[in-house]
Amino acid sequence: MAAVTEAGDRLARFNAWVLAAAAALAGANASVVVATSGLVGRVLTGEMKLATVPVLTFVIGTAVSAFPAAFSMRRFGRRNGFAGGALFGVLAGVLGAVAIIHGSFLLFCIATFSCGAYQAFVVQYRFAAADTATPAYRPRVIALALGGGLAAAFVGPQLVIQTQDMWAPYLFAATYVAQAAFAAIAFFVLLLLRAPPLHEWPRGKGRPIGEILSDRRLVAAMLLGMVSQGVMNLVMTSTPLAMVGCGLSVASAAYAIQWHIIGMYAPSFVTGQLIARFGIARIGLVGCAIFVICGLVAQAGISVLHFDIALLLLGVGWNFAFLSATAAVTGAARPEERAKVQATNDVVVFGGTAFAAYFSGVLLGLFGWAGIAATVFPAAALGAMLILVSRRRSQRLATA
Repeated sequence: MAAVTEAGDRLARFNAWVLAAAAALAGANASVVVATSGLVGRVLTGEMKLATVPVLTFVIGTAVSAFPAAFSMRRFGRRNGFAGGALFGVLAGVLGAVAIIHGSFLLFCIATFSCGAYQAFVVQYRFAAADTATPAYRPRVIALALGGGLAAAFVGPQLVIQTQDMWAPYLFAATYVAQAAFAAIAFFVLLLLRAPPLHEWPRGKGRPIGEILSDRRLVAAMLLGMVSQGVMNLVMTSTPLAMVGCGLSVASAAYAIQWHIIGMYAPSFVTGQLIARFGIARIGLVGCAIFVICGLVAQAGISVLHFDIALLLLGVGWNFAFLSATAAVTGAARPEERAKVQATNDVVVFGGTAFAAYFSGVLLGLFGWAGIAATVFPAAALGAMLILVSRRRSQRLATA
């Protein structure tokens, strides 16, 4: 492997900016699914309990594509792998528009599954940004790559607002065509990536995955990622349905998602520095505390302001907790083990999130928005427990 030096940090910074631009364009993928698929599912099926199934297939698409995405990049390189992943986004947008026009719930679920396959590549941008970085610089480039999602806060929701009725009476059909166009642009942006050639990376197989997972700190980091991603997805998925159900407009719901995405990605420009200064555990605990505040605000009322503030806090809590988990997972992997560790992490994270995506509709139908808001409290407690257990384990190893 080429020496990881200051030149490696400069290359990592360049790649992080490319990946940030691609993440901004990919904001037309996940945020469109979140803002529209529950509403489309409700229209196509007429049942609340099935309304969030398209979000479930989106998360399943992400989970089952995690290993193929990771190993395609191992085989063909980061640039070719990521560019190929963007083509799933093009396919997803086209299928989504056709499904809405023809009223096919099954085809729409296939479309969101394809969106999930695209997302499986997008979520690995954060790992790719760190490939050539020194350990001290790694959290900063991860944060920069995630920070590209800040533009997604404006791209996705505005796409929904501006195109929702463009092809009336086919609500959101034009939105999915626009999403396909953004994925096509991302394809060309990703061709600028300057990832190291495959022959520069270690060729050894590394430790077996069972041995790797015997590290309790790594398992705790993966579970923290699953908990933070899961509770964020559960609350976020239910928000458009809850807001429309409370008599608020689709535009209001889209703006709430916009505030949420701002909360998810705006802190990324400083989160890496905060982790470097205060440590992974402390920043992760701050994220869990913010989840609690989010739940309190969400249960305090159902005005547009309550939804906006709660979703903003949900995003900030996710950023701190999830980025802390990502930094811990990245630091635990040897270079030759990165593909399998990163893919295993994404299967754990998004496999757990799939259950949250489905049950968000079920819980909303049974207990309403207050029930959804209440889920953040046990999730925050579990996340804090995982962080404290991991820190205690690290302290014991340090003194052994």
